[in-house]
Amino acid sequence: MASMAQQQRPNIQLLSVIIPSRGRSCKLGVLLDTIEQLQDATNTPFEVILVIDGDGEAPSGQWAYPLQVIHTTHIGAGPARNLGIGAATGDAILFLNDDVIPEPGFFEAHVESLNQGHDAVLGDSPWIEHDSPSAFDQFIEHTPAIFDQSGLVDGRNYGFGMGWTLNLSIRRSVIDGLEYAFNPELRPIYFEDIEFAHRCFGASEGISFCKAAKAVHDHRVTPHEYFAREVLLGMMSVVLFERNCACYEALFPCSPTEHARAIGEVLALDQRDHTRMLARFISLARKHAKKDDPNDHANVIYDLHLPIKRRAFRIGLSAMVHNQIPWDQRIAAAHRLLTQDPVFYALEPGR
Repeated sequence: MASMAQQQRPNIQLLSVIIPSRGRSCKLGVLLDTIEQLQDATNTPFEVILVIDGDGEAPSGQWAYPLQVIHTTHIGAGPARNLGIGAATGDAILFLNDDVIPEPGFFEAHVESLNQGHDAVLGDSPWIEHDSPSAFDQFIEHTPAIFDQSGLVDGRNYGFGMGWTLNLSIRRSVIDGLEYAFNPELRPIYFEDIEFAHRCFGASEGISFCKAAKAVHDHRVTPHEYFAREVLLGMMSVVLFERNCACYEALFPCSPTEHARAIGEVLALDQRDHTRMLARFISLARKHAKKDDPNDHANVIYDLHLPIKRRAFRIGLSAMVHNQIPWDQRIAAAHRLLTQDPVFYALEPGR
């Protein structure tokens, strides 16, 4: 039940939907078409602001809803959202990834939850179900490997760690109280969303989970992409420490420098065990998911992979502590570091 202070907050009059996009024009087209279909059945006034971040084109066509397209050189997801916020006129912002597919009632669910007095609402974003899924697909879909929403309770409030901008609405008044929305130094991606949520809410539980605000996440991850993501997260954790130490300390037990001191020796000592674990991981990941128990392999893979997941993170953290890789080289560096590692070199890019 909303508190008296929450109940006195004004209802949302206009929702500004902000979508940063880079290199995924086809999926972006699906999203814009889906919004068109939902627009006919919604009473929620909204506008869409699309920011093309240096790669890709806005799909050609005419849409019945207000759509503004901003083109920019590559600046990163956070700064792209900042451009969208600057162009938005709504009293609430809805951040979406360009690879989600909203379901009927999506906009109403966000607005109704905000109107109940919440400052921010996290929508449900289950992974898309694939035809003939592999065990790795099930691992991504049913474990906390990337986005862990399985344990979230509808209507319950959560802390800044749930501030995932693939499907997140927030009152404009919260953003306007900040010096800036997304930190321009946290780029190209990762930690920029929860760092934003940390500055919005601190240690309070200011984000309400709304299961009815459902947008399916249409992104098929490969094992190579998954571990390259962990390398990049390790790199970006160093940037997070430099830009918002309080947020970093709420997530990690020691500083990047302290962590990095022991990494080289640890990675060398664990190389043989990690090589064996990765081989087992690859073997299991390629299996077809069991029809009678689709999560069986997924759970085994999850438990097995945690040490090598940490290895990938530490590779990225160590590289960033010692080299301070420029922001626009970090994604390429993450893939390069993965292929150069004596354990992860066995992973094939694109698979």
